[in-house]
Amino acid sequence: MDRGRIRVSERSSGQHVQCRPYWARWIAIPVAAVLLGVSVYAATRLQASDTGVDFRVSDQIAMVGLGVVLALVALSPMRPRVRADAEGVSVRNVLFSRRFDWGEVRSVSFPDGASFPRLELAEDEYYSVLAVQAMDRQRAVDAVRGLRRLHRAALSRVAAAGQAGTGGEDDSPPQPDAADGPAADGAVAGDGSSGGEDRVDATVRTDVCDGTDGAGSSSAQ
Repeated sequence: MDRGRIRVSERSSGQHVQCRPYWARWIAIPVAAVLLGVSVYAATRLQASDTGVDFRVSDQIAMVGLGVVLALVALSPMRPRVRADAEGVSVRNVLFSRRFDWGEVRSVSFPDGASFPRLELAEDEYYSVLAVQAMDRQRAVDAVRGLRRLHRAALSRVAAAGQAGTGGEDDSPPQPDAADGPAADGAVAGDGSSGGEDRVDATVRTDVCDGTDGAGSSSAQ
């Protein structure tokens, strides 16, 4: 599925989710263009100014450079990106990037009134996902659902691996040797039949981890 800047695709290793801001792009690009255009216009007008101030070429270059810096700042809301696969999720915000394995993530939540979802971590910590924005509406919903689906799938694989490891163990008590047990003695001393058949019921218990999505209560800044 490709909806705007949200991509959910199938790969050999499982699902892959990638998301970047959508409406922020349509806001940031015009603002950056206006800032850069104003700075270039001001730089060209400096040389023709009749105010008595001596403007040089270096001043014009500095003015254009200032416009470039302002334009880059205006484009910074487009930088966030989130990429998730079967193994974990990579979150790139405006300044920093981090990679989390799904085992480190307790849930993917989108608190009421918040502008961004967040990854709930251990010890009441969380990490905001700025690439998914509330103003993107259905695109944000699809992205959060995709992240939660990958998170649940990872927890299910861990639970299945735990079941397989526990189910392979033999918890039944050791059986007595047929030649050394009381039944063998009875067969020798009596009429040739064993005194009884010992039955041992072995119960194997496995613990299943069921991952659910939680929701935080505080908004992410």
